[in-house]
Amino acid sequence: MKKQIMILGLTLAAGSLFLTGCIVREHDRTVTTTVAPAPAPDAVVVTEVPPPPQTEAVSIAPSPDQVWIDGHWAWEGHWVWMRGHWEARPNPNAIWIPGKWVERQGGHVWLEGHWEY
Repeated sequence: MKKQIMILGLTLAAGSLFLTGCIVREHDRTVTTTVAPAPAPDAVVVTEVPPPPQTEAVSIAPSPDQVWIDGHWAWEGHWVWMRGHWEARPNPNAIWIPGKWVERQGGHVWLEGHWEY
């Protein structure tokens, strides 16, 4: 009888842990993700791989509402470095999502950076 009560107690304890894990997983499902925007319909496809990013010195922000926008390579018939700069947030909660080069359409296509609210 003692053994059956002990087994029942262990079963209930294990079941409680299992259910607790389910609640945590259910909560995790509410997290949203951002999908990168598609390239513009007239996007230029570059067959050369972009060079590695350049290192830039970042100064102190001119004001608390300014965000540093990293520099990036642009294609103008050849690779041209576009320097980083400070930019004012459109609202206090805005977060800058940087642009990036992605492999698509048989080459590399630039996806513009954008503000996420």
